[in-house]
Amino acid sequence: MKQMKYVFGIVFLILAVTVAGTAQTSQVTAVRAGKLFDPKSGTNLTNQVVLISGDKISDVGPADRVKIPAGAKVIDLSQATVLPGLIDGHVHLTDAQGGLQHQMIVALFSATSSLNAGYTTLVSMGTHGGGYADVELKKAIQSGLVKGPRIVTAGPILNVTMPGNSPFPLMNSPLEQDLTANGADQIRAAFDEAAPGLRKNVPGFVRK
Repeated sequence: MKQMKYVFGIVFLILAVTVAGTAQTSQVTAVRAGKLFDPKSGTNLTNQVVLISGDKISDVGPADRVKIPAGAKVIDLSQATVLPGLIDGHVHLTDAQGGLQHQMIVALFSATSSLNAGYTTLVSMGTHGGGYADVELKKAIQSGLVKGPRIVTAGPILNVTMPGNSPFPLMNSPLEQDLTANGADQIRAAFDEAAPGLRKNVPGFVRK
């Protein structure tokens, strides 16, 4: 039971979660951290203060050095352990089931669950049948319509046709929203559709 209390006593605070997914403001938020995990040294620093200006962390350090500005919103976590936001470098926000409306709900659920688990940045590696669901979700988060982590988008998955005329040999068959391309010309065209203007910066993709 004591161990259980200890586990629940550790707060997986996402630094800047108070402003993640909301419109930028000049509001200053100060987090009082009883312990702050420093990933560089692998140690817990005690009695720290984190200052957040708008959606950026402006200062971090000992409470006797980092002064909290007058009028700042103060979050008291002096009895908790604070962690930096985590980054998941390979996610698929959708599940290849149902239509686009369902895919958007799944994407929102996936992003929200990740944020609540401490992930402030997600790198999408393509939507499974969700088309541009990740792009639309990113726009909704940035506009403040919904709360969520920062998302690096990919759009639809780019497939090639496999032997037997099926682009889905593992029986993972999205309804319609992936892109299928065969040969260099089709792949370039599909790449342009998914990321207009981007391939000019990708070596080997410039040639027509």
